[in-house]
Amino acid sequence: MLPETTLQQASLVADRLLNRIKRDSFLCGESERIFVTVSIGYAACPDDADAGELLIKRAEHGVDIAKTKGKSKVCSYND
Repeated sequence: MLPETTLQQASLVADRLLNRIKRDSFLCGESERIFVTVSIGYAACPDDADAGELLIKRAEHGVDIAKTKGKSKVCSYND
């Protein structure tokens, strides 16, 4: 949750987070490095919903859309 954040600001934060995760690898065990992919969905209040539960459901819908588009995507509820 990012209080008082517009859809455009949320998109920028999500893109920055995605790019940061994409460029790093993580140590798994003593020597194996793995890369992580993420699917990020976002929604904003009051643009997409005016209640917490509905807002979360719409952000989750954004995650579902991102997953259908492939690895390492960011999507809004409206995409």
